[in-house]
Amino acid sequence: AGACAAAQTPIPAAPDRWATDEAGFLARQTVQALDARLEDYERQTGHQLLVWIGRTIGENAVLEEWAVRAFEAWQVGRRGLDDGLVLFIFADDREIKIEVGYGLEDKVPDIYAYRVINNILAPGIRAGRQDEAVEAAVAALIGYISGDEAAAGEEPRSGRGRSTVKGVFSGIVILILIILFITNPS
Repeated sequence: AGACAAAQTPIPAAPDRWATDEAGFLARQTVQALDARLEDYERQTGHQLLVWIGRTIGENAVLEEWAVRAFEAWQVGRRGLDDGLVLFIFADDREIKIEVGYGLEDKVPDIYAYRVINNILAPGIRAGRQDEAVEAAVAALIGYISGDEAAAGEEPRSGRGRSTVKGVFSGIVILILIILFITNPS
């Protein structure tokens, strides 16, 4: 019954902007700022990121199936690269889904999308700060795509790796200098 209901749940027409709020969930200025940021981001990188907010997905519809169908129908991302992402929010249903094209799955795997939803969006929305939460979620997603985990609100992993490599390299240099000094004291 779920698949049948999902097939009957209509997909809206592809949005003509990068940020669309059909539910009045965000302040108009926030939607405009997000739209400008995402438009600029696509111009700079080619990656298409959309924020789409509706009221309800409909009764008995399965969000995951609906999101995949909408993503495909809207042809998000560049043809052949499939490098798009859509943040779906259903305000009345309190449902959130981040749908990622294959071309970005290595940069925004499911665990990262889960973190954005559980650590940024859900708590912010529950606290009544949906504008800040959606802006922070977009910043985190852009951070993940660009490889900047600090911008994504994550502790940078690479910093620890660099200091370890630096320490090992320094140790090797010191060891070589000691050996040279012992074998050639002059």
